[in-house]
Amino acid sequence: MRIFYFSLVLFLALLIALVSYSGYLTSCTDSLLEKIEALTAAAGEEDWTETEKALEDVNRACEETSRRLSLFTDHALLDEIMLTTARAKGYANYRETPELMAEIESLRTLISHIPKREQLSLYNIL
Repeated sequence: MRIFYFSLVLFLALLIALVSYSGYLTSCTDSLLEKIEALTAAAGEEDWTETEKALEDVNRACEETSRRLSLFTDHALLDEIMLTTARAKGYANYRETPELMAEIESLRTLISHIPKREQLSLYNIL
């Protein structure tokens, strides 16, 4: 009987950890997506000083978040996010609005894909 209770407690702890992890991923990505929305607005108006500030804010947030997420998520995805922000920074420096907007959209897609990719589901297991 002791083994049953131990197994039950272990299962509940694992379930709580998975729900907490999912909530953490969602809150991290939501925070990054809010910063990307500010970047999109500034780039759409072609306010380059505000665009550069927003891009630095996104870059800083991505670096801070990637340190914490690297324990749990695929490093290739985090590397792709960092490369996309670097390309976006280059396009912002040269005032290339269409290319910058394309990189911002790529960044938005990569970041919004993190919780979907890391959630526990049969699709991810198989």
